[in-house]
Amino acid sequence: MFHTVAVTPEVFAAIGEISEHAVTLGAYTSFMRGAPAGLIIAAIVWMLAHKQGSEFLIIFAFTWLIAAADLTHIVAGSVENAFLVIGGELGLLDGLVSFFLPTLAGNIIGGTLVFSMLAWAQVKQEIEGEEMTDDASVD
Repeated sequence: MFHTVAVTPEVFAAIGEISEHAVTLGAYTSFMRGAPAGLIIAAIVWMLAHKQGSEFLIIFAFTWLIAAADLTHIVAGSVENAFLVIGGELGLLDGLVSFFLPTLAGNIIGGTLVFSMLAWAQVKQEIEGEEMTDDASVD
């Protein structure tokens, strides 16, 4: 985008503003906004397995929610981060430490949390049933 005439100066400036808003939140805020975004993306994956034929609507609705809530996600945010780094507006180390790594960690923790809870909910009765059987055999 930096070396083409395909992007008008007005659009280029808008991309810069959006990138600054998304990336310059600081490490703590990026992490805290990344965790719910990771949870939402994990929920998308979970929903897609159960709703054949509605994939577009599910993806659209959940990713819209991420944008509407002003959350951070590593996939979309890495483009904005790269835009500022390549443009010289943000140092590579600053981009990694203040946005990339905290957002990635938040996404992983949020996504892992929801997946773990959903997986546990599916097998909880079986596990508790096994524990009760084990306890009964001890008596």
